[in-house]
Amino acid sequence: MADISTEPRSQFATEESRLIIVGTDADARVALDIANTLNVIVYGFMSDNAEDEGKDINDIPVVMRVDSVEGKKFIDAEKPDLIVTDRDIERRKDLLRKAYPRKANFVNLVYPDIVISPYSGMGVGNLIGSGCVILANSRIGSHNSIQSGVFIDTDVTIGELCTIQAGVKIGRNVTIDDEVFIGAGAILFAGAKIGKGVFIAPGAVVYHSVTDNVRVAGNPAKPTGNG
Repeated sequence: MADISTEPRSQFATEESRLIIVGTDADARVALDIANTLNVIVYGFMSDNAEDEGKDINDIPVVMRVDSVEGKKFIDAEKPDLIVTDRDIERRKDLLRKAYPRKANFVNLVYPDIVISPYSGMGVGNLIGSGCVILANSRIGSHNSIQSGVFIDTDVTIGELCTIQAGVKIGRNVTIDDEVFIGAGAILFAGAKIGKGVFIAPGAVVYHSVTDNVRVAGNPAKPTGNG
């Protein structure tokens, strides 16, 4: 699991940000909503699909491909703030691989109504939806998609490139490794350790730890296959 910033508020999008949203799925539209709420200027969207170029998403254009010559030159020249969005973890990883070599700054994009303890810590590139709560001494890595209404109790650690769907509740002292998918409405009880690449089905209730690359579902959550 990667190191997590001890300066959690230094990489949040503000009115001074000049943002490129990388991706065109549902999370990209959420990112635009958050940016508008924060009065962040959005240059446009970038995709890795040539067919997306020239299209509009909620009246904002898809300006170019992130991996095109023009896209690379634009990012290197303008040095915009970036947020990489895709609820599919593998797609988000692929977009990040294309964006990371560029001279840009990855920012956290969060709804202003979230509750976040000043004693928590966060990496960069996280997208956090409306109504989330992050309590004291919790640590969140980078490039996670945390959707609306997620509750994160004290002393929780979340790795990188996770997708946590709406309404998930995470108990105190839970540890979640990288590339974990947690479906809507799932509950993780205190002390559980969730391995890398785990898939937790919507509505699952997780009482115990889950090893790497396992799919679990039900109440109590039980393995249903490999992740």
